[in-house]
Amino acid sequence: MTKKDASRYKLELQHAPDVDPVWTEAFILEARLQDVTGRGIGDALAEINSHVVESGQSPDEAFGDPRQYARTLAKDAPLVEPGGVIALVLPAILQTVGMLAVLNALLPATLGEPFELTVGMLAMMVTLTAALGVLSWQSVPIIRLIIDRPWLAFAINVLLLVGLVGLLFIPGVVASLPAWWVVGAGVVLLVVGTVYGLVHLPSVSEGDLIEAPTAIDVGKPQGLGRWASILPNLLIPAFTVVFGAVLLLFG
Repeated sequence: MTKKDASRYKLELQHAPDVDPVWTEAFILEARLQDVTGRGIGDALAEINSHVVESGQSPDEAFGDPRQYARTLAKDAPLVEPGGVIALVLPAILQTVGMLAVLNALLPATLGEPFELTVGMLAMMVTLTAALGVLSWQSVPIIRLIIDRPWLAFAINVLLLVGLVGLLFIPGVVASLPAWWVVGAGVVLLVVGTVYGLVHLPSVSEGDLIEAPTAIDVGKPQGLGRWASILPNLLIPAFTVVFGAVLLLFG
């Protein structure tokens, strides 16, 4: 095995060193999609590796297709508590709507003008919220599409982005609102979304990391792992601040 492969399959080789890492990778991915906890996956990999060593069989001979075996395992394995995807998507919805409100109403507010909510803006916000809702509701099929047909998934994302931008050009004014009220409402949504996301940070005990059977539950992610969980919740607010400052300086 090359150094590149060893680096790519570091996780697989750590938990099942005697199993074909390609088979292990497919097994882990499907188990994740089936909501098996990290501890459950770690226990299963330990058993698979032990069986392969003792029997001399390949994982395909002993367990068959890795995806199908993961689905079978999921019927009896400990599963991640529901709501994990919602906890990730809901903050994004709140933050995105808040960002759009702040950035669109900021200039009118500083100029003392009302904020005009257009049909295009409303259509874009509704469509974007619906898209994020579908991502939460149908997360597993969407992830499968990204994995199995990445170019199709990319094309769909591009079409969605183009469609969202195109919606902005729909004419017509729905309402004329005090701009500072809209800015304030956007800031509130940004804060609520960020706080909700930080409060619901994933923990190791909820299956975020694959664990060996002898691993100790360490609760919330620590060090770099914790920052990796925190930073996604800060990206949209940070972008809003930076882009808002640009608008004020050069708008």
